[in-house]
Amino acid sequence: MFNIIIFKGEFGTFVDIQKYIGEIPPRKTSIKLDGEAFKLSLYELNDSQYLIAHQHDVTEENRSAVDDAIIQLNIEPVD
Repeated sequence: MFNIIIFKGEFGTFVDIQKYIGEIPPRKTSIKLDGEAFKLSLYELNDSQYLIAHQHDVTEENRSAVDDAIIQLNIEPVD
């Protein structure tokens, strides 16, 4: 079981954590949470990988919001 970081809407607006049971890397590229579609990705930060669910693509412009959430939430990597 792993923690999944959920980014709802624009990055930095709503962040949640849920438990994820499944394979890493995930076979699925998308999931539904509370009836909403999310992309499922492995995100790399400081040579570690984190499982994230997001509704928008991760870009250079919003990477810092993802990095900040991982650091502030003190999430354990999946690797």
